[in-house]
Amino acid sequence: LNLHDVTLLSTSFSDLCKENDIKLMAAAPLSMGLLTPGDPPSWHPAPAELKERCKRATTLCEEANVSLPHLATIYALAIEEIPCTLLGVKNSLELERMLQASRSLKEVEGFAFNGDVEGLPLTPTEVKVLQALIGRRDIFGGIVRDTGWKEV
Repeated sequence: LNLHDVTLLSTSFSDLCKENDIKLMAAAPLSMGLLTPGDPPSWHPAPAELKERCKRATTLCEEANVSLPHLATIYALAIEEIPCTLLGVKNSLELERMLQASRSLKEVEGFAFNGDVEGLPLTPTEVKVLQALIGRRDIFGGIVRDTGWKEV
């Protein structure tokens, strides 16, 4: 579950878990490095098109002086249907940023993604950029958000 793949929320598995009061767990809000500045690791399994879309996302964030990892972390951690998200970090600075994002969400209650991200603890500029990331078809909008890596 991350900015470019929300299939976990719309699968029959998700429905089965809800019906049986089983909580879901997600991982990789930074998509194993795709949603961080720089190139992903050489072993990364994502297709070239998704890697290119993530580069566009990085450029959009850099132009607005906004942190893509911060937006990606806030987004993934705020989704109420997923009470636990595993975070992987490369270094202590990345860990501190993840903790900061997590702490900022303590004030947000009842957030569930419905296309409106204005309730998140983000600046107006961050909200505008996040809306662009998930709304633009050439970045993460449309089919990319609903099909995962295989269909990109």
